[in-house]
Parts: sequence; C-alpha cells; structure tokens
Amino acid sequence: MTTPSAFSLLSNSLADAVAAVDSSLVRVRTGRHLGSGIVWSAEGHLVTVAGAVGRAATASVTLPSGAEVEATVLGVDPGLDLAV
Repeated sequence: MTTPSAFSLLSNSLADAVAAVDSSLVRVRTGRHLGSGIVWSAEGHLVTVAGAVGRAATASVTLPSGAEVEATVLGVDPGLDLAV
C-alpha cells in the first residue's frame, strides 16, 4: 500500500474545496472595477472585496449560470477590504 504524498493530499483537498463553493462564485463589475465574490446567504447577499465595487452604489453581477443581474451595494468597509 502506497502512502499519498503531502502534495497529493493538498491537491485533493483544494479540488474538493473548489467543488464545494463553485456554485457560489460570482463576478462583480462596476465601471472600471472588477472582482469576484461569493453568494453569502439564501437571500442573495454577496460578499466581495471593497476594491471590486469602489464607491459605486450598484454593481453588475454575473452568476454561475451566466445570468447577469444588477445588485445594490449595501455597505463597504475599506479597513477590512469587504463589501456586501
């Protein structure tokens, strides 16, 4: 019996983690700002980095299905580099 290498274990763990969140990943775009985010709640709240939205009040969000929707920026905390 062969013991898996640390690299193999890490690769498998990373692949499992990506598969688990893949359906929650979104693209966030406002003017010249672009970033990624995750769907945080069943109500559709998204979390992204503050730089993805800048000072915008709305953002264009591309869902995993490819559908594009408009989102309202509820708040930005530059100190924590988070936006909802």
